Amino acid sequence: MGHTLYNDTTVVLRELVQNGIDACRLYNSTLKSTAHYEPKIKICYDKVKRELKVQDNGTGMSQDSIFKHLLRVGCSRYQDPDFINEHPSFHSISHFGIGLLTCFMVCDDVDIYTKEVGGVTRLLQIKDLHGNFIMREERTNSEILDGEHGSTFILRLRPSIDTKDFKTIVKKWIVLPSMQVTYSVDGEEEKVGFDSAKDYIYAQLASQGIMESDANYKVDIVRKNGVEVTSLLKKDPLTKVWRLCDNHDFDISSDTPLVGTCIEGIRVTSNTPGFKNFAYVSIANCFGENAPYTNVARTNIERGDKYDNMLRAVYRSFLKIVDDQTRDLTASYSLTWASAEISYVLNKIVEDNYGRNCILSQEIFDECAKEIAFLTIEDQTARKLLSLNDFPNKVWTIENRAYNAATDIMREVKESSHTAMKILGECTESFCANDALECVFPNQYTTSYVDNLFYSDFEISSLNGDRIHRKLCICWKRKEKVDKSNWMIINVSRRASRRVAENKIFIPLSKDCFDYSKNKDDFAILSSKVCILIPENTFYKVVKRIFESFDKLNNRRADDLSYFIIHYIHVLSKKKNEDVRRYIDSQDEFTESFWNGLPITKQEFLDAIPANPISVFSNDVYYTHEEDLYF
Repeated sequence: MGHTLYNDTTVVLRELVQNGIDACRLYNSTLKSTAHYEPKIKICYDKVKRELKVQDNGTGMSQDSIFKHLLRVGCSRYQDPDFINEHPSFHSISHFGIGLLTCFMVCDDVDIYTKEVGGVTRLLQIKDLHGNFIMREERTNSEILDGEHGSTFILRLRPSIDTKDFKTIVKKWIVLPSMQVTYSVDGEEEKVGFDSAKDYIYAQLASQGIMESDANYKVDIVRKNGVEVTSLLKKDPLTKVWRLCDNHDFDISSDTPLVGTCIEGIRVTSNTPGFKNFAYVSIANCFGENAPYTNVARTNIERGDKYDNMLRAVYRSFLKIVDDQTRDLTASYSLTWASAEISYVLNKIVEDNYGRNCILSQEIFDECAKEIAFLTIEDQTARKLLSLNDFPNKVWTIENRAYNAATDIMREVKESSHTAMKILGECTESFCANDALECVFPNQYTTSYVDNLFYSDFEISSLNGDRIHRKLCICWKRKEKVDKSNWMIINVSRRASRRVAENKIFIPLSKDCFDYSKNKDDFAILSSKVCILIPENTFYKVVKRIFESFDKLNNRRADDLSYFIIHYIHVLSKKKNEDVRRYIDSQDEFTESFWNGLPITKQEFLDAIPANPISVFSNDVYYTHEEDLYF
């Protein structure tokens, strides 16, 4: 069973140390505040005898505890109802009750010396994995650390076990122990672990020639609700603001990673906290009753409420740094400039250079990102930065070359009393005459992540594609329920987004979910970011039926279809049905097998395509001189 649960023999050391730390923490929790106690863990290895010894001066084990917990697989002392009643606030690292089994991954017999306060020293000799053992009382306390209380595990390692990396293993996993931990080989003893994550980070950076005195680096520490997150910051040479140090800034060995999530100071994962990889230099340490548990193999953290709360603490610590960046940027630059920069920063946090999501929980990260004020809102009088949670319940977006130009000017104007709306109002009275634009959200510089964040809380309630002023105004209202929407939002395939601007297809679930009366004769609306289908034609109904069925089908087919629809709308506004039909027949993706399992046939799809060029609202048509821009 031990071999099944632990496929890495190096976890034996970590397991024994974790058990010792728990025993020391438990003993300390029972003492009065005036009592003097120095918890210790001592790891010794004798190369000649090939003997590994792990000692602690914790609680030790009673005879009852030996029989009820140590010798019974899966019976953790810390999960015993009697123990929980006696120590309701104690949180152990270990809780599976299988640690002893890991010893037999590296040896064939184990000697265990243990002594409670005021009790006798007992020697438990376990000869094999099948449970044969001898237990007797010892006359001396020589194998008990400091001779008072605690436990000592002695393992005589098999010849096949590689021991040359024991020191590296110990240093990798024991990072922030809350007590003294030492490691010795043949009598040469040295301290293991660090007093703080800050000390640990700078110790690793020393190999890069970076010292704590370097003014270009500093450490940010956030400690809240049983989670301490320590992150390394670097001063941006251009903007002079502090940013998170990413993985491109250093070349660090995997044996001494600059990242990780620890529980009670013992590293569990070697990625950036809250991430799937090494993204930023940061160490998180969870402690106390709010700390989550590890999985059986000690390689990850168990999912649950405590895990989610840990992620919230981690993400909020990173977003606090982003919030500080916003504040520092607005001290030197305009609000519009700062908002655009932070939009890019957030996009970089959630995606790597290949567009792959790096966040362990997108939902929790989004929840926390909505709390920071980095989005620009403006009206006729002023600009300000708000969090998405503090957005008004109704906002407008405007797509128009003049408004875009005015927003570009706002990037260079630090004074927040100036707005793009005010500039346009001074230039032309008719620009906003027909629209009651109260609060405008200038989203020209938002990234895909920020757009998605906005779409998660807001949906289209009305739109006006104004051909006279070459302007598209969209009114967005906050959803009544975040998990319930009147729209189906389809991500456009990346290969399509490289050729066209639109990266989403918005499909209304009904005709009544938004006001499109001013564009009811249009087939679709093409904005700079999305394609909006108007629910007044057969093609809309067919596309809606297809995408509703894709929840149960291969996402690649959804990609292929989204790719086609965007291109089709661009082309069909200029060409006839037969050109589109010819395009579909020429594509390998649209063979008969593509339509298997879909609610319509290929022929039904083709029949839904209008015979003549369609009416599509797009501002680009007024500025494009190439008829076949997209094909």
